[in-house]
Amino acid sequence: MLDFVANKFFKGNKNIAFIVLAVGGIVIFIILIIIVANIFSGGIKDYSGLEKELVNATEKYYKDNSNLLPKEDNNVVSVNDSTLVEGKYIKDLSKLYKKDTCTAKVEVIKSGEEYLYNPILTCENYKPKTLVDELTSHVVASDSGLYYQNNEYVFKGEYINNYVKFDDKLWRIVKIDDNGIKMYLVYEDLDEYTWDDRYNLEKQSDYGKNVYDTSRVKVYLEDAYNNNKYVSNKFKKYLVNANWCVDSIKENTPISNINLCSKTAKGFIGLLGVDDYAKASLETTCKNFDDVQCVNYNYMIELNYTNWTLNAYSGDTYSVYAVDSNGVDIYRASSERRIRPTVYLNSHVLLSSGDGSENNPYIIK
Repeated sequence: MLDFVANKFFKGNKNIAFIVLAVGGIVIFIILIIIVANIFSGGIKDYSGLEKELVNATEKYYKDNSNLLPKEDNNVVSVNDSTLVEGKYIKDLSKLYKKDTCTAKVEVIKSGEEYLYNPILTCENYKPKTLVDELTSHVVASDSGLYYQNNEYVFKGEYINNYVKFDDKLWRIVKIDDNGIKMYLVYEDLDEYTWDDRYNLEKQSDYGKNVYDTSRVKVYLEDAYNNNKYVSNKFKKYLVNANWCVDSIKENTPISNINLCSKTAKGFIGLLGVDDYAKASLETTCKNFDDVQCVNYNYMIELNYTNWTLNAYSGDTYSVYAVDSNGVDIYRASSERRIRPTVYLNSHVLLSSGDGSENNPYIIK
């Protein structure tokens, strides 16, 4: 072999031929070691790899058993690793990952036409955490932070770590309620759009009509969702088809008396509610939702532009509330204000990393 290689490729120089053959043999040996190691370890090096393997197996399982998938939005079904193993969709977890002892189930949640697959590993040295778990583990009773009140968790104060990096955009969490995790887009290059510009009989002009269900802004938001304007197809599975509170309200209503949910509208994208601004304030004299002093100790003072809310002024048929750095005010529906998209993340979403600060926002799996 040495003589052949030397004569064929190196003009009879056996020293060079020997070195080349030796180096080649070492490289081949290392490659074989890696291949064998991957075969015996299942190729999975960490918990993240095991979670991906579980999701892949579950997707195959439900492809073969589509009748078991959830039928309604936000409904949840799950499958255990033992079922996946019995169906030969995956190897036993002890063979796939030998560094820890684990069991698992995978939750499947319906969101429109998409399904969110959540791998829930239970290992001796690892347990996944939902974003809700992380947020609610830091509830406060004073100063800035997440408060629990009236059966929902609300961020209050001026300096809040409530940032989320979602679909390569920066969002801020407002609260956690029965729908899920409510958050609005921080991105500032927002469209300016009329809330509604239809003919108004009361004013006998195109002042618009302040009924959300038939409004132009509702159509705009639906089109934005369908055309992936703010959330791409890849990330729609994380969203909730939420019940948005769209009732009208009169001026100077005490925050404690607000009930905007006597009228609701379903949708994957909405806007801030007129009460969200006031509830975010720690100002003790902020009693009514439209009190000017509600801008104090309130992270929403960082909102640029004047942004439409979902809620109309109940004193006429053509006025709607909007919010900006100066608080809440009333505007004619046919005027143009910014559309700040607001969405609900599913409360089941798993946390990948981050501490909620602007420089290190939460990132979900």
